[in-house]
Formats: sequence, C-alpha cells, structure tokens
Amino acid sequence: MRVVLRRVAVALAIVIALGASGLVCARVADRGRWALSYSTHGAGPEGARGLYLFAHERGVPVRRWSEDLGALPDGGMLVALGGCDHFGARSLSRPERERLVRWVDAGGTLVVAGADEYLPRELGVALSGPAGEACFGRTGAFGMIVRAWERAEEDDGEEVRDVTGRIARDPTRAADELAPEDAAPPITWAHAVGGSLRGMAPVGLRRAASVHVDDPASATILLRVEERTAGVSVARGRGTVIALASASALQNRDLASAGGAALFARLLASHEGPVYFDEYHLGIGAPRSFMRWVAEIGLLPVALQLLVVLLFFLWRAGARFGDTQRDVERAPATTASFVGAVGNLFAKSEDAAGALVLITRHALSRIAAHHRLDGIPHERLADELARRKRHDAADAVRRITSAREGTIDLTRRTREIDAEVARATRDRV
Repeated sequence: MRVVLRRVAVALAIVIALGASGLVCARVADRGRWALSYSTHGAGPEGARGLYLFAHERGVPVRRWSEDLGALPDGGMLVALGGCDHFGARSLSRPERERLVRWVDAGGTLVVAGADEYLPRELGVALSGPAGEACFGRTGAFGMIVRAWERAEEDDGEEVRDVTGRIARDPTRAADELAPEDAAPPITWAHAVGGSLRGMAPVGLRRAASVHVDDPASATILLRVEERTAGVSVARGRGTVIALASASALQNRDLASAGGAALFARLLASHEGPVYFDEYHLGIGAPRSFMRWVAEIGLLPVALQLLVVLLFFLWRAGARFGDTQRDVERAPATTASFVGAVGNLFAKSEDAAGALVLITRHALSRIAAHHRLDGIPHERLADELARRKRHDAADAVRRITSAREGTIDLTRRTREIDAEVARATRDRV
C-alpha cells in the first residue's frame, strides 16, 4: 500500500510540475519576451514575427538564417534588422564581409534596416546611428532609472534603490510593471520620394539614423525625413543594397500602423527568390566553431595541409607488419615445476643437513607405504623388511639412513636417495 501511495504522489508531482511549466511557457509566449528584439521569433512589440508571417502569407519562401553567412546560398533577399532596442550580439567576421560583398555582386538583394554595423565598407553605403540620447532616453531599463530619479528629487532616494534592485532581480517583470504605456520613442514620418516606394504613403520611423552613400550618382533615394536621407537603393554588380535608417516600422508594434507592411510589400514586389531573415547576428544560433575561427584569420589552407600531414603520419605509425599473433598462454604448473621450485628452496637454504633429514624422512615414508608398513617406525623399517624376506628393500633403507661424514653434497646425496627408493619400491617378478 505504501508503494502505491508513493507512486501516486510522484505521478501527481510530475503532473503539477508539467502543468506549471506549461502555464509559464504560455505566459511567456503571450508576452513574446523570450525572444530578442528585431527577431522574427519575437511576438512582443519589439519583435519581428509579424514581418515573417506577412512575407509567408504573400507566398514568398522565407527562412530564418541562424548561422554565419559563409553558407548563404546565392540569390534571394537577406534582411538584417537592428537598432537601439538590441545591439547585435555578433559582428560580421572578415570572411562574412567578403562573402556578403560577393553575394550582392552575384545578384543578391541586401536589406539593412537600422543595423549600422552590418554594412561592409566595400558596398559604399553606411548608416550613422542616432545620437546617444536617442538610444538611451526614457525607455527601457535606463528610462526606468531616470524616471525614478526624477520622482526622488524630494526624498532620500529609496525609490531609486528599489527600482534598481527590481531590475537586477527580474528585468522582464520590472519592465512590465515600471515601463509606462507611452514609453515607446516618438515617430518621425519619412516620405517616399523614389524607386519602388514612389507614391507610397509616409512611413513612421523611430530613432532614425542617417544614410550615407559614397557615390550619390549610383544611388536611388527611397525615403527622406525633412532634408535627411532615410532610405536608399544602390545597384552593385547584379545585386542591390537597400539601406533604411530605422527598423522600427518593421517591428510588430508599427508594422501596420506606421506603414511598415506596405514598405516591405513594395520591396518584395521588385524582388524574386527566397527571403532570409538574419537571426545569427542578433544572437540566435550556434556559436562559431574552431575551424570557423581558423578560416577568419586566414589559416584554413595551412590547417588543411597540417591535417593531411598528420593523417599520413598516423597511417605510417599505425601500419601493421605481418599477420596478427595470438597471445601465447602460459602452460599450467606441473609436477616438474613444483619439484623445481622445491629444489630452488633447498638450494638457497644454508641448512643442508636439515634439508637432507626431510628428504630422507619422505623417502622412507614412500618405501613403507609401498610395502604396506605405514605404522612401522623408520628405525625398525629395515629389520621388518628383512623379516619379510625383502632384503633388497631392507638394504636400500639401511643405505638411505646410513650417516655420512664430511661435507654434505645435497644434490648428489638426493640423487642417491632417489635411486635407493626406486630400488626398494621395484616389484619383484
């Protein structure tokens, strides 16, 4: 009964844990805060999941790109979003910059919105981000602290310490509780002036950067904010580079209200092929491997040569000459090995007389056992054998027990005793 109750309790605990985790995941998914800003996974106001679904519903092949640009297929449109809401977690490496330039020249369309560090210099287009106070204004964690300082001008600063502590403990929850509804930066309306955007309604941009082109004659101005260029299209090789001053219109909160969907629809209308949304440089995807790092510093050919040399060395060092040989099993110990071991003990012993006494006693026991005289003392063995008319055995016993004077040659004496034992135990025919 106790085992059944224990199993029921464990099952209930598992069900409760799974249910609680499911509610947490559902709540996080509703808020969309598990994903990064500008990510097409994000369903929150700063995410770009709406842009992904918008392109998908228009029948365009879309894909989230979560690795570096070295494997990017030729052709298509690559969309890179960025800005003040989330500074890119990964910068473009040297091989990626070179690959991106070749990719555009081969016919690709690169769309960069607000990501000022994404454009290689060779493309001739650059974004200069908004001023620091535009990125770090009254929004986000920085804005929470600023507003707390303003409210704490007449007290002892306790509210400021409380705000910073809540942000440190749980930034997401603090953002939900402390950020005001009007915390989003103000919208600046950019007017469409040319290219594929000509005749479109104004587009609302937040914290717009400035767009600069090395060769203005080769560029088509798409958007303007007053006298400032906010969007350009530059033809390069067989491809096109489109730079927008801000990605805010492509985020979920402004996709419909600020004209971001209409802008992206115009860009898709003049484009053929799949659309890739760069998630890797936002921070999503596996990190670069060691071989990627070797390629970035230009040592990949050297590494491949060293690998070939290493494989050749291992092949030569591991070559087998001749057939394999089985391990030879050692022969089990036999009587001969036992005798040899005992002989070594006797040979190493310094008491030859004592060893001879043991050998003599064993020899007489063997003779007595052979003639069925086990109970006869060794001193009377010769006389008993003579009484039974076994004179050869009696003589052998007497020769074994006869004392020898002088130095004892243990080996020679042992052989003599062994010969007498053989003579005494030889059956007469």
